[in-house]
Amino acid sequence: MEKAFGAAAKFLGRLDIVINNAGVCIHEAAEDTSEEHFDYIVDTDLKGVFLCCQSAMKVMKPQKKGSIINIASMSGTISNYPQKQAHYNAAKAGVILLTKCLAVEWVDLGIRVNSISPGYTRTEMTVKTSPLK
Repeated sequence: MEKAFGAAAKFLGRLDIVINNAGVCIHEAAEDTSEEHFDYIVDTDLKGVFLCCQSAMKVMKPQKKGSIINIASMSGTISNYPQKQAHYNAAKAGVILLTKCLAVEWVDLGIRVNSISPGYTRTEMTVKTSPLK
């Protein structure tokens, strides 16, 4: 990511904004969730966001300016029904708190870090289990 952000900054003259829109989900009961599925969700939805933020910061820091927007989910603050997705909800809750922490840590660098938490959005991933059928 650092190389990609560096290349973008070089091509565009600077890196002003990064939007982290990672999200995968497997609808399954917590008792049926394998460690492999848990790691897949958390690695994509939380760790991936963290690593992208970190890489963006390294490019934005010398500029003393930038904005990072993380896409969390309403699922980071509520327990969905009828979806069983504890690992997804936990990862998105992590994105919300990660965002708050990075916002405080990086404010003196001129880097703003915010998140938004959209609700149900009709996508291939959600169409089978969402009330938006």
